Amino acid sequence: MLSKDQIDRLNKLVKKYFRRKATTKETTFVEKYYQYFDHSADLTDSLSEIDNDDLQRRMLEKIKEEMSGDKDKPSSIRNKWIGRMMAAAAVTLIVVGGTIFFQAAWKNNKVEEIRAVIVPVQNDVAPGGNRAMITLEDGSRIFLDSSNNGTISQQDNIQVVKLTDGEVVYKKLDNRSSRVSINTMTTPRGGQYQLTLADGTKVWMNAESSITYPTAFTQIERKVAITGEVYFEVAPMYHKGDQRKVPFIVNVNSTTGVGDMEIQVLGTHFNVNTYADNGSTTTTLLEGAVLIKNNKEEKILKPGQQAAVQHTIKVNDNVDTELVMAWKNGFFSFSNTSLEMVMKQLARWYDVDVLFEDKKPDMKFWGSISMNSNLSQVLKILEESKVNFRIENKKIIVLSNR
Repeated sequence: MLSKDQIDRLNKLVKKYFRRKATTKETTFVEKYYQYFDHSADLTDSLSEIDNDDLQRRMLEKIKEEMSGDKDKPSSIRNKWIGRMMAAAAVTLIVVGGTIFFQAAWKNNKVEEIRAVIVPVQNDVAPGGNRAMITLEDGSRIFLDSSNNGTISQQDNIQVVKLTDGEVVYKKLDNRSSRVSINTMTTPRGGQYQLTLADGTKVWMNAESSITYPTAFTQIERKVAITGEVYFEVAPMYHKGDQRKVPFIVNVNSTTGVGDMEIQVLGTHFNVNTYADNGSTTTTLLEGAVLIKNNKEEKILKPGQQAAVQHTIKVNDNVDTELVMAWKNGFFSFSNTSLEMVMKQLARWYDVDVLFEDKKPDMKFWGSISMNSNLSQVLKILEESKVNFRIENKKIIVLSNR
């Protein structure tokens, strides 16, 4: 049987390949590995006919063989397999000992042609998109998905501009001091949005999230408050007359029931997840340094670390940051993820409810799939694990296997 480390390694390697980040040797391995299945017209059929133990043995042999093999042989297998995977609901699917691997394929010029032959599914649900609302200090609301591009608000000398690609930018029109107003951006289920604050800090918001922020920042501190899941790339800001940085502070209004916390930043990239699904509020640092504080203790994070805050702050050094940031990059990404947690992610992105006909199946998932897929495509992939679904009136019904 493959170990969890070997499963994770294979999954990360395939993910790197399809994002065109694999080394020459890694690319050669992936392409030669897929060549193993190249005589079959249907990928999933060929895999289902192979004994799992035999497949695992051959995979391990190929990992040893190909990673030390000929890395210079040219290959056109990538384009061939991308086309085949797009035809099979845009995924590569590998079943190993009951574990499912699925990897979203690159979109290319074949996508439109293949979409044209996909049979529509009754009650299908389209993926989420750029949807958000800004609440101004006076209580008025701007619904961004129905607003025209361009200037959507002006508050004193701060102009709020909606761009064409799902982003809102706060711009200062001149050098005079601005009257500070408080705005809140909120994303619904099935919505994401990007925001650039007045200091140049970039913010990405996942579904069911919010950020409350000032329209302009003072020279004393920059403070915002969030719920849900938000990724920050904090811009440096300096005090007038010296090189001291103005601190950036994130107040986290936890929905996990374990209390609020504060993140103090000088200039860094980090992700904060406060969804109640997790049971804890997590902060994952990609670059720079942050100080995590609750009312009991404080911890400093280094890049690659994650702080999980319940009643105490627990720091994890071995974090898959690519997994954490999958939502920002347009993927669902799973690693030893229960079916229940998978369903919660789908519910949030497709704005649906999930019902289980019977007790929740005890199964785990590894892999990634594009968030641009329709709900029926995602469920079809999951059904390879012998669990079945029905879409009904904006509900996913997990069917009993009896």
